[in-house]
Amino acid sequence: MDRRDIEVKITPPESSVALELSIGAPTTLASLLPRLGVAPEAVDVVLVNSAVADVCVVVGAGDQVTLLPPLPAGDLEPLRCVCDAHLGRLARYLRMFGCDTLYRNDYPDPEIARISDEDGRVLFTRDRGLLREHAPDLGYFVAQRLPHAQLLEVVAAFDLGRRARPLSRCLRCNGLVVAVSRESVARVLPEGVRRRFCRFWRCAQCGRVYWKGTHYHRMRQFLLPLLKEEVRAAR
Repeated sequence: MDRRDIEVKITPPESSVALELSIGAPTTLASLLPRLGVAPEAVDVVLVNSAVADVCVVVGAGDQVTLLPPLPAGDLEPLRCVCDAHLGRLARYLRMFGCDTLYRNDYPDPEIARISDEDGRVLFTRDRGLLREHAPDLGYFVAQRLPHAQLLEVVAAFDLGRRARPLSRCLRCNGLVVAVSRESVARVLPEGVRRRFCRFWRCAQCGRVYWKGTHYHRMRQFLLPLLKEEVRAAR
């Protein structure tokens, strides 16, 4: 077959222009990255014909591939905080930003104030009484009622764009997420995930396994406008 008959259009990270590559047969995207001068670590998410995939995906004639770069990270230490029982959704959002965020829905007021003071964590609360009675050194009253508005308030008040390590923590337990081999987690992966993805991460605390699939892509889309706005403001 004429090599020119099989073409793949690939949009590199940080670019809006697709490059057309000729290949002799369907092949893995990873094998094409050197021709683009792109290292695998420079690719955060892969979209093949708008479907989320990974660098090990096989591409062929007519495929349109978009390579998305890693989310921007800040240059300051991530925020350390603890959220009261009323702020469970905010706690999840803060973990998405990479903030070291403690949360339980049954923290007694004295305990959450003690944790804040002993660990040097910002205490986020909707309870003015807690702040009056226990007077934590780093207490912050969250004025907004809705979770997304609460996040915007905290992003602005604490310069979270410059403190962000996006999606580096487990959303369930707050543990740090570390890269692991596919072989080490293969037995717990759904069959479709084993076929389509080759890069995996595991929570060092609870063992939950992560990959950059559709759910990750949705979280990425949620965070990106906030991170970009904050980075621009910081610079």
